[in-house]
Amino acid sequence: PERSNPRYEMHGSEGKANLVPVRVARLKICDALSPTVLHALACTPRPQVFHTMAAKAIAQAAFDRAWPMILVDAFLEALSLAGITAVSVVLRWSDNGPGAQGQDFTGNYFVLACAFVLMVVVWSKNIFTEILLYSGYRRHSWIQEYWNTIRFVLWLHLALMFWLQLWLARGWLDGSWSHPRQIRPLLAAVGCMKWIRLLYMFRGFESWSFGKRILPIMTSLLEVSTFLIIMFFFLGAYTIAAYSISTQDVSLLQVILSAYRLNFLSDFNMDEDVYFNKTGATDQQLPRDWMWLQLAVFVVASFVITISMMNVYIAVMSKAFEDHTERVVELFVRVRANMGLDHALRIETLNRWYNFCGRREGTTEHDHENRDKQERLWICHPALEQNLSYGVGGLNL
Repeated sequence: PERSNPRYEMHGSEGKANLVPVRVARLKICDALSPTVLHALACTPRPQVFHTMAAKAIAQAAFDRAWPMILVDAFLEALSLAGITAVSVVLRWSDNGPGAQGQDFTGNYFVLACAFVLMVVVWSKNIFTEILLYSGYRRHSWIQEYWNTIRFVLWLHLALMFWLQLWLARGWLDGSWSHPRQIRPLLAAVGCMKWIRLLYMFRGFESWSFGKRILPIMTSLLEVSTFLIIMFFFLGAYTIAAYSISTQDVSLLQVILSAYRLNFLSDFNMDEDVYFNKTGATDQQLPRDWMWLQLAVFVVASFVITISMMNVYIAVMSKAFEDHTERVVELFVRVRANMGLDHALRIETLNRWYNFCGRREGTTEHDHENRDKQERLWICHPALEQNLSYGVGGLNL
C-alpha cells in the first residue's frame, strides 16, 4: 500500500474523547475486488496470507458489497421455510394413518397455495443464482472450485425441493391429495436441509462473533466425516457377526438398531441387544449353543467400538475444533473472500448478459479513469508498528 503520514481520529463516548494515531493507505493493485483477485485470495494455500492487513481489507470490502444480498437471500429462505412448515402442519393434521384416505383439503387450499408460491419463488431464485455462478466460474475456468461438497448438497436440496413442488402442484390442480403420508418424509428432509442452509448463510457475519462461532463447528464436522466412515465399517462388522448368530425371528433392522445403541449410545439390554431374545421369550427359544459366541462378539465390539473408537472420535473432534478455533481468522477471511467472489461473479455475469442484450459499456478514457478511481481500495488502520504488515503472501500490493 501507499502509506500516508500519521493523522489522528477522535474516538470515545459520554463526552470522553481519545486521540488515536492512524494511517491511511491505498492498495497499489487496481481493481482489488475483481473476481480474479478474490479467487486468488479465497483459494490460496498459504495461511499466513489471511493475517495480513491487505487480505483482511480486501475480504472486508468484498463482504460489505455482498452482505445486503445475503440478508435478502436469508429472508427469502426463511419465507420458504415458513411455507414448508405450513405444509407440514396441514398434512400432519390430515393424515389418518397408512392406507386411510386423507381429510378434505378444501379449507386449507389457500394456505397450501401461499406456501407453494413462496417455495417456487425462492427455488426459482436459487436456480437462477446457481446458473449465474456456474456461468461465472466456467467463464474463468474455475469449475473445479465450483463443485465442492457444499455445492453438491445445495443441488441435492434444490432437486428435493423440485420434487416436493411437483407433488404440491399436482395436488393443487387436480385435488388428488388423498394420501399425505407419501410426502411427509420429503418434507422432513427439505425442512432439515433448509434450516442448515439458513445457518450456513450467516457464516460471514462478524456481529456477536456469529460467523467465528459457526465456522470452527461446521469445519470440524466436515473434517471428522472420514472418521465416521471408518466407524461405519466397524459397525457393519459387528452387525453381520451379530445377525449371523441370532435367531430366525430377529430382523436385520433390529440388529442394526441394537448395534447403534451399543456402539454410539452405550445403551443396551442383555436379552434384547446381546442375545436378541424378544421380551417374554422362554429360554428354550434361545440358541443355547451360541450364547457364548454372542457374548464374545458383544465383549469384543463393546471394547473396540464403544470404548476405544468412541474415545478416539471424541479426541479427534476435540482436536479438530481446537485447531479450527485457532485458525478462525484464516477461516473467516477466506469465507468472506469466497462470499464476495460469489457476489462479484453474479454481478459480472448479469452485466455481461445485459450488455449482450444490446447495451454496451462506455470505453472512453474518461470512463476508464472514473472506474479506476472507484475500484481503488483505501485502508484506515492504527499507526502502530506491529500493524504495518501489508503484504499478501509475498505480493507487493
